[in-house]
Amino acid sequence: MADWLSVWPVKSGNPLMVKVWSYLPYAVVWITWKFRNDKVFNEGMSDIHKMEQEVKGIIWYWCGNWLGRKQYHFRALIDDWGG
Repeated sequence: MADWLSVWPVKSGNPLMVKVWSYLPYAVVWITWKFRNDKVFNEGMSDIHKMEQEVKGIIWYWCGNWLGRKQYHFRALIDDWGG
């Protein structure tokens, strides 16, 4: 895991997407772990769409301490997600 995170490529361009890209591997690991625990301990169901939404939401939340976030709305993250 540490090797994978250490070689995660750097992105350039839109400042919001650069920030999102840098948080993405951590958010995916966190949400995957969360859903895994829900499935194991609470017999939860895995829903890939819900996982995707939670990844986006947690990244937006983590961007809360970034002053540049004031220039964007959550909708911008959703609309620009694909590229």
